[in-house]
Order: sequence, then structure tokens, then C-alpha cells
Amino acid sequence: MKIKKQLVAWVAAGALGIAAFGTATAGVDPDWATVTGHAPHSAANNDAATWGTDCVKLNAGEGDLGLEQDTYELGASYGLVVVKSGSGEFANTLFANASAGETVWADTNGNNIFDDGDQAISHIIFCDEVEETEAPSEVPSDVIETDEPSQSVAIETDEPSDEPSDVIETDEPSQSVAIETDEPTESPFQSVEADTDEPSEPDTATIGGSKHVGSPADGAWLLVVALGVLLASVVVLTPARAKAPRR
Repeated sequence: MKIKKQLVAWVAAGALGIAAFGTATAGVDPDWATVTGHAPHSAANNDAATWGTDCVKLNAGEGDLGLEQDTYELGASYGLVVVKSGSGEFANTLFANASAGETVWADTNGNNIFDDGDQAISHIIFCDEVEETEAPSEVPSDVIETDEPSQSVAIETDEPSDEPSDVIETDEPSQSVAIETDEPTESPFQSVEADTDEPSEPDTATIGGSKHVGSPADGAWLLVVALGVLLASVVVLTPARAKAPRR
């Protein structure tokens, strides 16, 4: 008995959840496509080729278009979508440049909005499907990726490259400039001999005739002789020791 009560409680809770989900879903407003025109019913307008060379027709009950379906959400973008219902002057509703995700319908009362006066869709003609392309991956603004190998680009100009302000280049070869003067050049390492009228001074060693100047060797001999005389005088003047008497 207790188990049955629990099952009933779970079923009731599930039902409430489904009802709440349905209510929330019903409250979502579709992204309605913009009506751009109407065309009356005719055999020609029921043919896809009437509307363009790249058009296909989808009848109710085919594909994802069910029977007695009054709206249809586009799965792709198209240049033109024609929704047919009824046989009056507003039998064909035109949606130009309709985008994927937008919802179309048969606006049979011609007021350009979906309401209770509109009938279920009998067929839809899709023309000029827009192929979606993948957006390229983002690349930093300072990096550009290419399939070509990187190459260095040399830009030739007639203008010379910038040089330091103290260096000036010319097309003429460099030359050394020699300045000739009437005065002879003198080397700083050469002595300058001046001619004068005064006679050169004689050598002081020859003044008063030829005179022999003693050399240092002569003075040494004199010193040796003097020392010998001094030693001899010391020996002579020293008294002899007295002899001790014999016993």
C-alpha cells in the first residue's frame, strides 16, 4: 500500500514537471521572418521553376513538414521562401532573404503577422539556399599567416643611406694633399749647425803648450809607495823585546 502511494506521488510529480516544461516552451516567442509580399493561387505559382532555377518544393507530410502544420522553422538561409496555403489572393506568402532559425507561415489573411486567421501550410518552395562558410580562426592583428614562404623584401632607392653627420661620402677617391713651401723641412731629431764668424774655443787641455795630465793609474802607484814608506818607519821605530836571562 505504501509503495503504491509513492508511485502515485512520483507520477504526479512527473506530470507537473512536464506541464511546467510545456508552459515554459509555449511562452517562447519564435523568431518570425519578415513578409515581403503575396501572390495569388495559380498552377504556375505552384511550380518551383516559376520562382527560379535553383528552387525546390516541399509538400506537407514530406520531410520535416508535417500535415496540418501552420508554421515552419528554417534550417538554412535562402534568397526566397514561398509558403503556400489556400486558393485566395494571399495563397502564396513571400519571404525574401530569410535566415536560418527564422519561422515562416502561410499568411492567408494578408496582415503580415501570424494569427488565428492563417491556415495550415500545404507546401513550401525554397530558392537560392545560402551556403554557410566556416569563419576563419582568429589570428592576432600583428601576425598574418600565409602558405607562401617568408621572404625578405629589399627596397632600392636612389637616396643614399643615412650616415653620421661627421662622415661625408663622395664618389671621388680620397687623396692626400701636399703643401709645398720654399722653406726646407727640418727633422726634430737633427741638430742644426749654425755658421758664425767667431772661432771655436780651443781645448783647455792644450792651453800653454802640451802638458801631460796624470791619469788615475799614476796616483795609485804614488799611494802604494807612500804606504810602503810608512810601514818601514813603523818597523824601524818599534823597540826590540828584552831577552830574558838564562838560568
